[in-house]
Amino acid sequence: MSCTFQIDDRVELPTHVDRWMRGDRYGTVIEISLSRVHVRMDRSRDVLRVRAEQLRADTGDR
Repeated sequence: MSCTFQIDDRVELPTHVDRWMRGDRYGTVIEISLSRVHVRMDRSRDVLRVRAEQLRADTGDR
């Protein structure tokens, strides 16, 4: 499976995730593994491991 994201890309979590509901919505891609994209979240600074198909690019339209 190929990933469309690259290191330092801005991404948004899907709306059905609990963290999104709590305001931890956007982050930066810091690593890409075979099955997951590692994202450092803006608000909490936590690193999440998420499947690439669950993320969408952050277009900056807020």
